[in-house]
Amino acid sequence: MTQPILTRPLLTRMAPAALLLLGTALAGCDGSSMQINDQDGVPLSEIEIAGPPPSEIVLASGDTVIVKDGDTFAITVEGPNTDSLRFVRDERTIGIMREEGWDGPNNATIRITMPPPKNVVIAGAGTIQAQSLATESDVSIGGTGDVTFGTIAAEKLGINIGGNGTIKGAGTVKSLEITIGGNGDVEMPGLKADKAEVTIGGAGDIAFASDGEVEATIAGAGDINVAGNAKCTVNAFGSGTLNCTPTSAGTSAAIPAPDQVAAPTAPAAPKAPAAPVAAKPAQ
Repeated sequence: MTQPILTRPLLTRMAPAALLLLGTALAGCDGSSMQINDQDGVPLSEIEIAGPPPSEIVLASGDTVIVKDGDTFAITVEGPNTDSLRFVRDERTIGIMREEGWDGPNNATIRITMPPPKNVVIAGAGTIQAQSLATESDVSIGGTGDVTFGTIAAEKLGINIGGNGTIKGAGTVKSLEITIGGNGDVEMPGLKADKAEVTIGGAGDIAFASDGEVEATIAGAGDINVAGNAKCTVNAFGSGTLNCTPTSAGTSAAIPAPDQVAAPTAPAAPKAPAAPVAAKPAQ
């Protein structure tokens, strides 16, 4: 395992927790009022299905959302306790929550068909399983929950955990940014990034692959494990580590290889001794 280059501590890219809920206003789920994008939720039968599909999913109900790729927006619910589900729908967002005062189980399944989402947000609690993501996308956990996405081929992916949870996925991405400000794990050993910037300000472990450049800032606790031949740089002043493990395809560029030293010149072969002079015969 190759040790990354160490640089002076720089506290950068520490996104405030508010950014995790960008455009999302929530106020508890214990019977108090709840809104998404300043809107109250309504029963599924009252939302507008027609029109351009949304690009963002916000889950605040504690249930399970399964997202399937498709050009036309569609949504169905199944399982128990679906009558208390409430929805917000606008040109950008489909939001899921529970009716005010609900204190029962949150074990329904919501199935959504839409183009690969640009933003996936768990604002309260729950689980989201997405078939894929948009070419440029963000995945955020501001509450408690898990997000899993299928194989992607993306230009840019941002991952933020400000609450508690786990994010899993696979594929390839040119630019990857990961921020853990809460407690959570990013388990993506099957995702390969050309370039990655990682910040741990809370606690959590991160795994992905890269043959490019990886820059990490660790102000909290957690391990960052990178498989591949990446050039790794870390600003560490917490208790975490950046571990870059070269693959068999080559050696990691985390520490420059020493200059090649020319082989010493071979010594000249010793000269053979002169042949002895034959003795003259006796007279």
